[in-house]
Parts: sequence; C-alpha cells; structure tokens
Amino acid sequence: MNTPTFYKNEFCVFFITALLCSIAVYGFELTHFTLSIDEEFQDNFNQTIGLGRWGHSLLREYILPEPYAPFFTSLISIIFLSASAALFTRSLGLNKNDGILICMMYIAMPQFAYQLDFANQSDTVALSFFTSTTAAYIFRENNYKILSYSSALCTLLMVASVSIYQSTAPMAITIVLIAITFDLIHKRLNSKQSISGFISFLILSVIAVTIYQLISYYVQHKTGNLSGSYLSQNIRWNKESLHTTIINIWISLSSYFSGTAFFGLNAYIITGFCSAVSLILIVKRKLPYVLLIAIPAIVLSPFVMNVAFGSNMPPRTLTSMSAAFAGSIGVLFALIKTNYLKISLATVALLCGSASSSQLFYSDYISYNSDLMLANRILSSIYSNIDDFSEGKDTVYFYGGYNVTNNWKRNADVFGQSFFSWDRGNNLRIRAFYSTNAIAHFKATAPSAVREIKNKIDRMPSWPAKGSIARVNGHVVVKLSERPGRD
Repeated sequence: MNTPTFYKNEFCVFFITALLCSIAVYGFELTHFTLSIDEEFQDNFNQTIGLGRWGHSLLREYILPEPYAPFFTSLISIIFLSASAALFTRSLGLNKNDGILICMMYIAMPQFAYQLDFANQSDTVALSFFTSTTAAYIFRENNYKILSYSSALCTLLMVASVSIYQSTAPMAITIVLIAITFDLIHKRLNSKQSISGFISFLILSVIAVTIYQLISYYVQHKTGNLSGSYLSQNIRWNKESLHTTIINIWISLSSYFSGTAFFGLNAYIITGFCSAVSLILIVKRKLPYVLLIAIPAIVLSPFVMNVAFGSNMPPRTLTSMSAAFAGSIGVLFALIKTNYLKISLATVALLCGSASSSQLFYSDYISYNSDLMLANRILSSIYSNIDDFSEGKDTVYFYGGYNVTNNWKRNADVFGQSFFSWDRGNNLRIRAFYSTNAIAHFKATAPSAVREIKNKIDRMPSWPAKGSIARVNGHVVVKLSERPGRD
C-alpha cells in the first residue's frame, strides 16, 4: 500500500491539532498539581514489578523521574497522548480536513483524565498508548501482512506496551479494526482481505501477550516480587454465580449507552446514534456487509476488559475508548458530506470534554487542599493532647477514616477522594500523605503492637472529640472513626 502524497507533513498538522486540544482538555491538571490517591508513595519499583508492569518499572528506574515530576510528568503525558492521536488519525488514510476533526474527537473524549490522575504512571501509560498505536500503524502500512519483519516489530511493540500497562492489550486491535473499516469504506480493501488482515493481527496480539506473560514470570521470580497482576486479581468469573457475572457485565456496558457512566464519559452514547446512521447508509449504498459487523465491534471494543474479567472495570482500563469514539463517529463523517455538521459535532465534543475534565481535576484540587488543612489540624491536636510528643521517638497509628465532604466529587473513580477516607481510612496511606507533603514524618507502629492496640480502641471516641487521640500501650493512636480501616 503506497503512501499517498497528501500524507506528507500531515502528521505534524495532526500532532499540533491534538496537542492544542489536549491543552484545552487537560490544562487544569497541567497548571495545578494536586496529590491524588497512589501518588503519596515515593518508590513504586517493587510494587509495579509485582503487578506485572516491568516495562513501567524499567522506564522509571533508568529514564523517567520516580515517582513523578510536577508539570513535567503531565506535559510528557499529553505530548505522547497527542502523538498517539496523530498517528491513529494518519493510520486511517484521511485527508487533512477530516483528519483534523478526528484528532479533535480523539482528544475530546476525556478518558485519559483517568490515567492522568495518577502522575506516578501517567507518562508511561501515555507512552504505552503511543507504542500500541505505532504497532497498529506499522501493521496497516505493511498491508496487514503477518509474515514479515514489520509484523515482528509490531509484536515487540505490543509486548512493550503491555509491559507498561496491561489494559492496553486490546488497544492496537481496536485501531486495526478501525483502519480496516476505513479501508473498506474507501475501497482500498475487499471483504476477504479485511477479514484475513484482522485475524492476522489477532494472532500477533496473542503471541505478544504470551511473550509478555513469559517475561513477566521470569522478571517477577528473578526479583522476588510475586504479588501477581492487578488485572488477574479482579477476575470475577467463577468467583460469583454465572447469572450475577452476566448481570454485572450488562450493567457495566449499558451504563455507557444510557448516560450513567463514569463522569465525563457519558458522551460515548453518541457513538450509538452515529453508528446506527452509518449502518443504514452502508445498507443503502450496498457497501461491504462485513461493515455491519465491524462498526458495532468498534463501538463495543473498549469494553473487552469488562467482559473478560466479568466486572465493571475502572474507567482507566478503557484504553481504546478515545480511538473507538473518534473512529465510530469518523465512519459517519466519511459517509456524509455535510462539513458544518462535522465541525459542529467535533467542536461541541471538545468543549464538553474540556469542561468535564476540568471539573474532575478541580475535585482533586479541592480534596487535596482540604486534606492538607485536615492533616495540620490533626497534627496540632496530637501535640495538644500528647505530652512530650516527638515525631522522631513516638509511633503513630491512624484507626479508621474521616469522611470529608467534597461537593465537587462525582462518580469518577479516585477523583475527589480524600486520603483520610480512602480504603475506609488507610494507616499506611495517611502516614505517607504526611511524609510526602513534609507535614510530619511519623514512625510506623509494628503489626504486633497494632493487634494489641485494636483491643483497646473501642472505648475511645472518634476525632475530633476529646479523647480521640491518646497513648495506648505507649503508642499514639488517632481514632478517626468507629469503623476500622486498613493497616
């Protein structure tokens, strides 16, 4: 498949478009650093190896700052996201005008906000996006051939992508499916070639995941980090009844087409309407009927993880959602000639994505500042209630969690969550929050001492009541609620 002359210099145009749109959508996070859940720990090497993310661990160990660098990490993240959007657009074989609109639609779906909220991995995940997109692009440019050096490179790129973030495994498959769909519409492929090409890429994907699993097994045993994959821990099949699992999957998928999805992602409902119109036009124009399968498959492809794991997966795992959103709407754009409708839809989508993303990150901003004030209030109470308290000498144990009201918090995973209420209160996280923000450096209470302390905590009231902070068996205890949290 020869590269058309109109491709020249277009990657730069698409990239600049995507970058400007990314700044509009994610500008608040770029200019307002806030500490979010999981960002309180300084060294995540062993943990990410244990989770099977050895690619991320290597990048953090030798190239990128650990755990992150405020502003820099977010900037690198949106640069790689923009490059992914540009390369995705170029893989569709579009003219410059339609390509710009597709770039806008890709960034307008603010799914990446759910990755960007974790600065401890957002840049590596964005790199994983780009690596996965590159694999799909190379495969398409090589005429969907499975037996070639290019296919070997595609496989290695997918291994690298999954080693950073396992949820990107379906991403390249979605992009190849979208590319095949556009090639069918523009008659660059016939039905037989499209089916053969897609099956070939599925085979490469299975090979890539198998290689990744073997390397993960070796690395985890070599380093002694055997905690297992985060994803494997979330598999619900055989842990619940078949009926319950199927219902959970149905509820999970239907939420994205009924306006009850995670905050900011309800715009995905548009794909259903656009795809329905596209299917009607395809039948009327007698285009290849394989498109009647390909288009619904594109729309549903982001939810492969939900089906595979039998549960409502976190929104950050829906890595191919932006591509599916832009691709399924782009199919309709390819079938109609009304430029005003295309431009209007892309512009509205971008504005809505910017508004939703800004609200999400503002909820974190409010929560972070609230937690800082709460942490200082509790520290002052410790000094007021405990005679001769010394950070360097006394151990401190936080029991339970303190619920903080945040009017900006939405149904949005960890966005807007307080460190003092997450996990119903997590002693380790709360102490890490104090340390990371240089408020105080509390010594940890030994697990054996914690077991003894818990037997005497019931008689204590909850903070901020008098007596909620006391010495118990020589250890300082801060009781935040009656309900126990995590140690």
